[in-house]
Parts: sequence; C-alpha cells; structure tokens
Amino acid sequence: MIKKYLGIVFFLLGIIMIISSLYFSYKIFTGSQQAPQIFSIKSEEGASSGASLPSNLQEQINKIVNEKIKEIFPQEYINKLLNLMSWSVFAWILLTGGSTVASLGIKMLK
Repeated sequence: MIKKYLGIVFFLLGIIMIISSLYFSYKIFTGSQQAPQIFSIKSEEGASSGASLPSNLQEQINKIVNEKIKEIFPQEYINKLLNLMSWSVFAWILLTGGSTVASLGIKMLK
C-alpha cells in the first residue's frame, strides 16, 4: 500500500518537474520573463601586450580591434546568449530528472 502511494507521489513530482521546466522555458524564450542572470561579463579596456610595435601604435590597434569586436558582438548579446545557454542546460537537467522520477513512480505503481 505504501509503495503505491509513494509511486503516485514520485509520478506527480516528476510530472510537476517536467511541466514547470517547460512552462518557464516557454516564458523565457517568448520574452515575457528574463533568463536567470548567471553571467554578467564586463568589458575590459585593453591592456597593451607585447612590444614589437611602438606603444602608441599598439594601443591604437587594440582600440580599433576592440571597437570592431563590440560592433559585431555587443556585450548584451553575449550576456544574453550565455544566460540562455545556462538556462537551457538547467531545463534539460530538470526534464531528464523529471522523466526519471516519473518513470520510477510508474515502476512502483506496477
């Protein structure tokens, strides 16, 4: 009898884990909620390295390269991308764990 109740609890817990991860993923990817802010990368203003070129010319090259990189990949884009990737990994873990818990509950019900 206890095995049956425990199976029902595990099954429901697994289904809740699956549904909640899908619900929050839907809200995040539709834009109605932001992904958890795990990463917050700050831009660094270049430190000069090496000395084969005069320091003034090296600083100008570093500045130009940094500006071009910021034009191609804005800082907010990189932060959002990393946060979405971390949420995707966490949601995958929740989905996998939820399906495992639910299948354990089903086995206990049989």
